[in-house]
This record gives sequence, structure tokens and C-alpha cells, in this order.
Amino acid sequence: SFVLTFSSNAVGGTILFNVTSPGTSYTVGSTVTVTVTPPFTLGPSANFPVAFPGGSANVPVQITLAPGFTGAVALSATPTSSLVNAQVASSVSSSGPVSLTVVSQPTITPGIVVVALTATAGGYSTTSNFSLSVELPFTAQLTSASSISIFRGFSGVVTAPVVFNPAFNGAVVGTLSGLPSGVSVVASNG
Repeated sequence: SFVLTFSSNAVGGTILFNVTSPGTSYTVGSTVTVTVTPPFTLGPSANFPVAFPGGSANVPVQITLAPGFTGAVALSATPTSSLVNAQVASSVSSSGPVSLTVVSQPTITPGIVVVALTATAGGYSTTSNFSLSVELPFTAQLTSASSISIFRGFSGVVTAPVVFNPAFNGAVVGTLSGLPSGVSVVASNG
């Protein structure tokens, strides 16, 4: 009897088995064709929905076990930024989607964060990368002059429009502070 162990980078092929009786010319041989397949597949890389600083996002990832494979597949997620926490089930033992969730810290700078999802069973391991776009939910920038002169008893206009990210559906509240004595404010949404 022979026990064959296949490494994670093994390839298939035809193996010839010969059994010979020492001192005789008697030989029995046979061949076996070996097909090497991964024990599971990990869904393709995808992008997360947009996340805002301090927010979260998730993406479903399909894991498909090969027919006949009954082991557990260990999962781990590693983001490229320490300001992002990635969460996924520690292991799965059946085919289906798993949820890969990320939570960003409020202090994260907008940009792209890559989350590497690694799946391992036995000596086989594969990784898929998922991109997370961290964006600002809105911006507000002064469009009028940053310094104005006003005559006493008259009014002036300071404009700072708010531009919303299409993925943002929350509310915003504007506040003013440091008003000089005798100045009142009327805010408008237009």
C-alpha cells in the first residue's frame, strides 16, 4: 500500500506503480491518473460599498467546497490600514456565502483600503483582495470671500454650501461660533 501526500502546489499526472519480486523477473504494474484540485474555492475579489470615516460596510463572499471535501476552511481578514477592523467567521464547513465586514475608525483619512481575505484548509491556502473606498460623507467649503467688510446696520452674506456624497443619506447640522458682539445670524438652505 502507498500513501501519497500532495503539497499545496502539486500538479496532477499519471503515476506508474510497479511491484517487483526481488531475485525474479516477475513485475506487476499499474497506473493511476491523479487529478489535483483545490479543496474549496473562494469567491472572486470584489469592492465593498463606500464607507465613511467611523462607518462600516460588508460584502458577501462565496466559499464553495469541492465535492467530497468535508473539512473546515479557516478564514482570516487583514486590512492594509490599522484604522480599519475586518471581521469574518473564523471557519466554515459548508458551501455558501460568508459576510466580510469592515468598520473604519472616525480618524481615518479618505482613500482606498485593501482587505485580504485568506482561506486555509490543510496545506492549501488562497487569498482574495477586497477594496474599500473610504470617502467623506459631505464637504462644506466657503465660496464667498474669507474676509468681508460690512457697514454698521447693514447685512452681508457668507456662503458655505454643503456638497453631499451620493452614498450619504444622513442629516447635517451647521453651527457658528465666535460671533462678535452685535452680530446675529439668519441661516438659509438655499
